[in-house]
Parts: sequence; C-alpha cells; structure tokens
Amino acid sequence: MNALLNATTQFEKIATIVTERIAQLLCAEVFVIDQDAYVIASSNSKLINYFFNDIYKEKASNYLRVPLTFNTQVGEVIVCKPRNGEVISFRLVQELVELVISKTTVSDRNQAYCLDRLGITAFVGIGDERTKIELAAYLLSPLNHEPELLTTLDAFFAEDCCPSSTAHRLSIHRNTLSYRLDKVRLLTGLNPRHFDDAVQIRLALLLRKLSISSGNS
Repeated sequence: MNALLNATTQFEKIATIVTERIAQLLCAEVFVIDQDAYVIASSNSKLINYFFNDIYKEKASNYLRVPLTFNTQVGEVIVCKPRNGEVISFRLVQELVELVISKTTVSDRNQAYCLDRLGITAFVGIGDERTKIELAAYLLSPLNHEPELLTTLDAFFAEDCCPSSTAHRLSIHRNTLSYRLDKVRLLTGLNPRHFDDAVQIRLALLLRKLSISSGNS
C-alpha cells in the first residue's frame, strides 16, 4: 500500500514539473491527467482534481495529447492551443516530455529535482534535428512579420549584445533599440538582454537560417 502511495506521489510530482516546464517554454495551457481523466497537474492550479472533460469542452483538434509514463503510473500530457496561434506537433511535445523526465530525479523522500527551465536545455537535449528546427521556428514565430526586429537581433548578437555599438551599427538611437528589444520580449516572452534568453534566441535564429539554407539548396 505504501509503495502504491509513493508511486502515485512521485507521479504527481513529475506531472507538476512537466506541466510547469512545458507551459513556460511553449506559452500554452498545459494539463496532466491520470488514467481516469482527472487533472493531477495544471498550469492553472485551480483546475487540479477536476475531471478534464468537464473543464475543457473544446474540440480535440484544439489540443494535443501525449502519453506520460513514470514507473508504473500512466497518464497524459495535454497541451492546449498556444496563445500565439501557432501549431505545435505531437513530436515536439513528446520530445519535451521525455527530456524533462530524463532530467528529473525523485529522492527516497519523494522530493523532485529538475532543471530550472527547458530553454537552452531543449535545444541541447532534443536529439532529432527536425524537432529542434521546429522548436526554433515556433519560438520565433511571433517575429515572422517583424523583419525589423529580426535584423535588430542579428545586429545585437553581432555586436556581443552591446547596446551602444548595436545602435551605431543600425544607425538608430539607443532608445529606439531599447524599444525594439522590449518589443521582442513582449512578442516572444524571451528577453534578449538576459543571458539564457539571449542564447535561446540566438540558437533559434541559427537553426532558422540553417533550415532556410537547406530548403533553398
């Protein structure tokens, strides 16, 4: 009986970590449900313990369902349609779920330890190149119709993230540069001024360019 309770507790902790990390990276509402379709983890904590079908009545096409298995426990990770309207593939979510689980350790006292954020780890930890490119395209999708911001980011990284030299390179005022970087943060949720976010954006830009180059070759 104690072993079953421990397994259930561990599964709930894993589910919470998976939910938090994926919701943070993809900017989407995320649930984990058990075999009876009850919510055991959610990016909205108020919905925990509710029956999923009672709280989410939209069409199945508006969310993805990916299996979640840990030891003997089985459930599903449900990722709802992202706020930016972009499409997320089953493969991408599955890779992210597996990555979080592989980086999570549960101690004998049922304490769970995991990487703080997926961020850079997602690009390093995902093995499939197509999935990395898909993640990069997804993260940068809010900038698809903002060529000025993409040019600004290229210049910002080329100048080692130095505002004054970037502004000089682009022949703009530093206040204009600051406005553009703020707009990038607002649209993508990633702050180019913060190291981890900057590396994430930089990797996404590189993968995006590689994808475009290979597509044209």
